[in-house]
Amino acid sequence: MILDKVEPHLKNLLQRNVRFRINNKTVREGRLMLYHIKDFYLSFTLRTEKHPSKVYEIPCPYEISSSGSTLYFHYENDIIYKKDHKTKLLINSLHKNVGKKSKFFDNTILIETENLV
Repeated sequence: MILDKVEPHLKNLLQRNVRFRINNKTVREGRLMLYHIKDFYLSFTLRTEKHPSKVYEIPCPYEISSSGSTLYFHYENDIIYKKDHKTKLLINSLHKNVGKKSKFFDNTILIETENLV
């Protein structure tokens, strides 16, 4: 299960300054104090200069990878499609009917930190 793969990476991020980025834009940053996995969401408690405790919640990724000091949470639709054109058409048609597009839809979140082990 993907959550079993997430936990070892997140343990390495505790008490470190992290930056969450989507499309080369920083969406959250601060010191990672705590993380919590519940159902299909990951909650991160960050300490920033302005707020002693700020919670950032994201859906569980489809896949995880890491490279150097960066952790990648993959939300690309190709992972779900698995080259099945019927599934691709179904997801795209549902997406058009939903309305507002999620910032995670068909994207990758980068979690950057210094000295990621």
